[in-house]
Amino acid sequence: MGRRTAIAAIAVPETLARLTSDDSSEVATAALVRLTQLRGRAAMTAALLDRLAEAPTASPERARIALAWLLAS
Repeated sequence: MGRRTAIAAIAVPETLARLTSDDSSEVATAALVRLTQLRGRAAMTAALLDRLAEAPTASPERARIALAWLLAS
C-alpha cells in the first residue's frame, strides 16, 4: 500500500495536518482532502481561505485547496 493510499485510513487530524505539507504533492493533496472531509467543509472554510491567501498564484497549493474544499461533504 502506498503512502497516498494509506491517507484514507488516517483519522487523526493532527497527523493529517502534518502530512498536508509533505514533500510529495500527492500525499499532501490526499491529506488535505481527507482532513477537510473529516472536519467538514464549514469547519475548514476559514482555514482553507487563509491557506489560499498565502499560496502563490497558479500554484499546486491553490489547486490542492480547491480540490479539498470541493470534495468535502
